[in-house]
Amino acid sequence: MPPSESTQERIAKLLKHPLMLIVYYTGTIALALVFDAVKDTFDHNMLLLAALVVGIAVVINMIVGALVHRTAMSSEIDGKVKDLAEIVNAQHLGWIVNDKYIRSLEYGSRETWVFSQDLCNDIEDNGEIAQAVRANLREGNKYRYFLPKAPVSYRNVAAYIERYRFQSGQVRFYLIPDEVYLLYTEVVVYNLGSKEELAVEWLPQDELNYYVAMDKSHTAKIIGIGHMFIENFPEYLPLELRLDQR
Repeated sequence: MPPSESTQERIAKLLKHPLMLIVYYTGTIALALVFDAVKDTFDHNMLLLAALVVGIAVVINMIVGALVHRTAMSSEIDGKVKDLAEIVNAQHLGWIVNDKYIRSLEYGSRETWVFSQDLCNDIEDNGEIAQAVRANLREGNKYRYFLPKAPVSYRNVAAYIERYRFQSGQVRFYLIPDEVYLLYTEVVVYNLGSKEELAVEWLPQDELNYYVAMDKSHTAKIIGIGHMFIENFPEYLPLELRLDQR
C-alpha cells in the first residue's frame, strides 16, 4: 500500500494546480484593468485606495509564487531523502552510524569498554563523545579503557584524569604491550552485561567519522578480548589514582 500524502505535499499540489495559478494571475490582471478603466472617474483618494488594492494583490501573488517554489523544493528534498533511506535499507547499510548516534548510545551506558589507540575521542574539547563521557561519569557509570603501552597513552591518561572527576574504581585503565594489542581502530562496547550491549568500531578513514555497529556474535568476541586483557595484564594506576584509593 503506498504511503499517505503528508499535509505539506497536499498543500504543494494545491498551490501548483493550474487552476489556482490561473486564479492568481487572472485576478491581478483583472484588478489592473479595472483600475485603468476607472482611474478617470474617481477622486484621488479612490485612486490611491485602488492602487493599494492592486499593490496588495501583486504582493500576495509574489508570496504565493514563493510558497509554490518553496513547497516544490521541500517536496523534492523530502523525496530525495526518502530515496536515500530506501537505498540504505536495500543495501543493508543501517549498521553504518555516525558520532551523534554513538553519543546517544553512550549516554546512560552503565558500563562502557573502550579499546583505543590514543584516547583522543574521550579527551577532545567539546567533542560529541567527550560530552557523553562527562555526563556518564557524573551519573556514576563505569568505564574501562584498553590502550597500547606507548608514551601517548600515558600522556592522554593523565589528561583524562585532569579533565574529569570520578569515583575510585569507576574508571580503570589497562596498558597492553604492542605485540598483544592488535586492534588498529577504536572499538567501544556499550551497556556491557545487559541485553542492550553493543560493540561499534570506527571506520579507518580520517576524512570521515563513521562507525560500524557489530552483531551479537562479534560483540561477544570483543568482550572476550577485553576479559583476556584484564586477566593477563595489571590495571594501570597512575599516582593520582593511587592517592585517590588510599
